[in-house]
Amino acid sequence: MKLDGESVGELFYGDTISVAVTAGRHRLRVDNTWNWKTVELDVVTGDHLKFQTVSRAGRFSWFLVGMLGAGPIYVSIKREE
Repeated sequence: MKLDGESVGELFYGDTISVAVTAGRHRLRVDNTWNWKTVELDVVTGDHLKFQTVSRAGRFSWFLVGMLGAGPIYVSIKREE
């Protein structure tokens, strides 16, 4: 996971991470090797933003895993309220 282009940690299933940031515009980027997503953030003083990332198989991923031993896994990120 990167915040403003700098690595802030690596997450595995069930992991969480907290990062202190200054107020202003930031860019959060997550990837799972196959796929990446970027979220633009406007942070104000006192904000406590929380996001959930999910890696999921695509439509033909399991077919490719069965045939080739690997297939694309897509990542998504959503803000939790």
